[in-house]
Amino acid sequence: MNTSPDFIRPADGTRAWVSGGILQGLIRRWGPCLVCAGLLQLEVAGQLAITEVMTASANTFGTNLVTRGPDYWELTNFSTNRVDLTGYRFNDDTGGLIQAFADSFHGVVIQPNESIVFYESNSFSAADFRAWWALAPTVQVIPYVDDGYGLAATGDGLSLWSPFAMDVADVVDSVILGPATPGSFFTYDSISGQWGVNSIVGIGGARQAATSDDVGSPGSHSGPVPCRIVDQPTNITVNLLDRVQFDVSYSGLPRPTLQWFHNGVPIPGARYSSCVVSNAEEVHAGAYHVVLSNSSQSVTSAPAVLTVNTTPTPPRFLQSPTDLWVFVDQTASFRAVATGVPHPFYQWRRNGADLPFATNWNLEITAPHEVGTNVYSIVVRNAHGAATNIAGLLVFERPDLRVTELMAVQKSFPQGDHHDWWELTNFGTNIVDLFGYRFDDFTKTSAQASPLPSLQYAWVNTNHIFIQPNESIVFVENMSAEEFQRWWGWTNLPPSLQVVTYVGGGYSFSSNTSDGLALWNMGATSDDDVVSWPRSEFTFVSYSALDFPAAIGVSFTIDPEVPDDYCCDQLSQPGTNGAFLAVEGGDVGSPGYIRAPTEPRLLSVARVASGWKLQWRAPLPGSYVVQWREKLSAGQWNDLATVQTSSNVASYIDSNAALGRPRFYRIVREP
Repeated sequence: MNTSPDFIRPADGTRAWVSGGILQGLIRRWGPCLVCAGLLQLEVAGQLAITEVMTASANTFGTNLVTRGPDYWELTNFSTNRVDLTGYRFNDDTGGLIQAFADSFHGVVIQPNESIVFYESNSFSAADFRAWWALAPTVQVIPYVDDGYGLAATGDGLSLWSPFAMDVADVVDSVILGPATPGSFFTYDSISGQWGVNSIVGIGGARQAATSDDVGSPGSHSGPVPCRIVDQPTNITVNLLDRVQFDVSYSGLPRPTLQWFHNGVPIPGARYSSCVVSNAEEVHAGAYHVVLSNSSQSVTSAPAVLTVNTTPTPPRFLQSPTDLWVFVDQTASFRAVATGVPHPFYQWRRNGADLPFATNWNLEITAPHEVGTNVYSIVVRNAHGAATNIAGLLVFERPDLRVTELMAVQKSFPQGDHHDWWELTNFGTNIVDLFGYRFDDFTKTSAQASPLPSLQYAWVNTNHIFIQPNESIVFVENMSAEEFQRWWGWTNLPPSLQVVTYVGGGYSFSSNTSDGLALWNMGATSDDDVVSWPRSEFTFVSYSALDFPAAIGVSFTIDPEVPDDYCCDQLSQPGTNGAFLAVEGGDVGSPGYIRAPTEPRLLSVARVASGWKLQWRAPLPGSYVVQWREKLSAGQWNDLATVQTSSNVASYIDSNAALGRPRFYRIVREP
């Protein structure tokens, strides 16, 4: 019998944790704040903290243009002990522990209350950095190479590991970086400890740089923030053999260490924000609390009482199975969790008939399947009753969906905030519902030698988005459909173009190295089970800015005339395959098109002094016939005029239309 509670280790500490911040729901989603690997790891835990990060510097100094400064981040030692940083490693949020950078820490010692600056060297020297901020000679300024460790201004993350870290979750500290305000750094609130506030001159030691309009405080900090319980663990009552999870959320800087207790006795290894009892028995009942400690202080949570019910109870569902949509070659997995006293038995059924040996809480249905729908149900019962839940399994042929365009970096446009986008095209003959589809860019994890897309980090579409045969849909980062239309010009885009917004740091495409993305459906369970065509020829969509150094403001795309061509091995060219110049900034792309449109598009009909003025988009130079009739749904189309044009937009004024009588128009391009 297991008498010790378990503890939760996160799947990914690099994306979830906000150093010293008020973590709130992030803790429940991502698991523990700190993993301690041995006594030496414990010594540095609660001492070191990332206290400042700049990802987008200014290129102005008053009215003068100046060289833009590099990204940098600051590490502070809040303890009374010196720490040798040799063997420490860091990475951004697309990187894992194995690929983390260690060279900059070799031989570096950080003294008590000292802040050290690490900056992206490029062509900047330490002397340049000191002159930029007018730093004292005593401030340690240490360079690191970019080589994939650069910090994206559109959103990123930063994690620090000690030499004793065993996996990606063993962080000393980790922060999330949202979209940057040029010239301003990210730091922590000196009262709440919340991470992500922007610098303001005069607050927290922030000042303007000596040679630019940047505002920061490299080399200094606002002091530690005491530990504080934000959300206390709460009392829980469960049935015998149920799973139990106690959670705590908190603030504090440096990142506090945690220790859970059961009835006043420390639980071995329980040093995480969540404490779990896998199968609750009477011996597990009692009071649970957690102690948080950092270099500033220790704080103890209120006790939370676990009550284990042994009174006979009929079954009920804690988690019900949900409908699954899979391809014919994918495995489907249903999951259900029930409770009751005594603990209920499980029986899965297919179309009303019991499935032999399917008596666990989960059901795995291996491929291949036949196209169609089957109904699966789960019956849970004990001596005091039974309960049933159902879910459908919908099986489809793998569609012919392809990523046909991707834009990683845009030109500067002062009046607008433009972001990355990519285009998905349906080359098949069936409508595809994208509900449950997921995508991710190239990501480094501790298990990978090189960055690859990961299901673990993928953005999930939770809406029913239907893509028709031969239709192209645009997915854009942190922009609304209206903002995207203003950027590219609504008269240039297909009138029915669907623009889907995705939000969240970590999905930005790299502007100076190789990157790409993978698309998965709801049924994918492994990183390489991508929605791509033909699957045998490639695995992931990819591009390389290294191969195209002039790609700023130009999208990566395909050649639609090459059978089975895939994205993204060439750059868009204005006038080719529908590519055009954006209205804002002059970027080059063909969002919504994979080939040049050939049919005209009527843009407006407006009353002017001499009649009705018609304007239309003329995708190709040549002759366009203006036609009219009195009824929209019936009647003969009458030729009104032939207009020759070589511009993108043509117009004609109908001076013969009678007032008070309806007249409908269309534009026809002559061959």
